[in-house]
Amino acid sequence: IRAKMVIELKAIFSETEVRSKLRWKYEEGIKRPYFHVKPLERGQLKNWQDYLDFMKVEMAKEGGDLTEVEIIYERCLIACALYEEFWMDYVSWWESRKDLEESERQSRIRGIFERAGHKHLPTKVDLHTRWAAWEEKVGESGEASRILQQLELAHPGLVNVLLKRVNLERRRGRIEEACKLYEAAIAAAKTATASDLAVKYSRFLRLSLNDGAKAGEVLQAAVDAESSNAKLYL
Repeated sequence: IRAKMVIELKAIFSETEVRSKLRWKYEEGIKRPYFHVKPLERGQLKNWQDYLDFMKVEMAKEGGDLTEVEIIYERCLIACALYEEFWMDYVSWWESRKDLEESERQSRIRGIFERAGHKHLPTKVDLHTRWAAWEEKVGESGEASRILQQLELAHPGLVNVLLKRVNLERRRGRIEEACKLYEAAIAAAKTATASDLAVKYSRFLRLSLNDGAKAGEVLQAAVDAESSNAKLYL
């Protein structure tokens, strides 16, 4: 019995040893496994990314365990909590998984976004715009609108966020709300930015609402405010 147990344990030990040696160089490269507000060195960030890429390839092979990839991601996000690229990479990995029910996958992805967006990176633009796009994709347009609205409060006057809000409302069929957003932004913006928004708003009125008269009024008001801007005449 003892000999049989030793043989079985040696087989397990050998397999574990091989797997440990494969990843040991990445483990040795981890110098700060805990969270700290001080930025990580570039080499540390690269080591984490290489480790994740390696594990995704290894665990995708026959007999691989995707739970091990999840564990490495969670360890990585302790040290790299302030780096949005790792959070978004984690989301992409969950999106690519085909071994889960759709409801479970959505729950996990939403949890990642909430952890990143509410706790660690509440003002990061790329993360929140992707979160909003994902919520809209899964049918939660109201939540997508809320996320973009909060992001705009954090970055007032950021045209990119405004346009995403406008386009979201347009896709939701809330054209009146989209017009209000444009008009409020034009009224609050500085002259040059207001002129650029006026051009976009007039195009929106003409193409989406077929309202050429109002589009002309918007451009005329912009010309009155900044008569030297050639874009308005074009």
